[in-house]
Amino acid sequence: MAAPFYKVQAADEATAGTAVAATAKWNSFNIRPNVGDRTIVQPEEDRGSLAMFHTGYTTSLNANLGTLEGDCTYEDLILPCLMAIETVTPTQPNSATDPNEYLWTFNPSWTSANTAKTFTVEWGDDVQMYESEYVFATGLTISGETDGSWQVSAPLVGRQNTSASFTGALTDRTLERAIFNKGTIYFDDSGGTIGTTEFACDLVNFSWNLPLHFEPFHGAGGQLYFCGVQEHKVAPTLTITMVLDSANKVLATTDYTAETVQLVRVRTTGATMDNNAKYINLDGGYRILDISPLEASGGLTLATFTLGAEYDSGLASMFSLNVLNGVSAIP
Repeated sequence: MAAPFYKVQAADEATAGTAVAATAKWNSFNIRPNVGDRTIVQPEEDRGSLAMFHTGYTTSLNANLGTLEGDCTYEDLILPCLMAIETVTPTQPNSATDPNEYLWTFNPSWTSANTAKTFTVEWGDDVQMYESEYVFATGLTISGETDGSWQVSAPLVGRQNTSASFTGALTDRTLERAIFNKGTIYFDDSGGTIGTTEFACDLVNFSWNLPLHFEPFHGAGGQLYFCGVQEHKVAPTLTITMVLDSANKVLATTDYTAETVQLVRVRTTGATMDNNAKYINLDGGYRILDISPLEASGGLTLATFTLGAEYDSGLASMFSLNVLNGVSAIP
């Protein structure tokens, strides 16, 4: 539990590592950074003394911002996605009829480097506030279960923690939570069209995990902090628990044994804006890797599927995350 006056606010950086004043509060996220941001060495020296250490020095700076976690909102899910997947700008599917609707499409390049959007994060309370620049995410997890909201978590790193003062006069924004029960799931065989075959009311929970993607690179660059960001190959996994029924049992009886790659969409929708509802589409091509023992839930049978993302030539992608909201620019 944080102190009563603890808060976090941030802004995206025009130039990675150049600190900027915060432009928005991050109300829906819980972030508990480590205050310590340096590696300190105490060398043992032969001084003819019983005291083991007589000096110490810093070898590197690296701010551990902890894990960003909290409710997934249509407005702020884009923030960890920008830090963990790629830097994007929104488009307007139909600016004439839907002038207040913006689509954020996170579909990274598979043949060239992607860039993590970096932020300056201000955090602390009425006693002490810190500013951390060059903040980005090393991974991303999105999950949800029945009767709750979608959840998001992302490990954050930054360059250093500097004592500073909060940017003032920032207002609280209106955020809409992504509710699990308003969602659904689709499965279609590779070669088909994603989002065609819906298994309504079957999804019980899911967890989508993007492990290490971006990571700080440390080298001799004239400073103690990291020089930049390095990118790793990605291998997302999707774990889902579903009611196994006559409509979807083909996933276990045919698609798993035939090793048919599945085009999967996990989706949830929110309030209507101009003419369309806000939505989050978590899309991708997946191979079914494992199926758990069947479990009973009342009179229903549940099965948990473990799926590994796989590049699909029809999608020309491995995964994509699409958010339709009313946010025209990074808050």
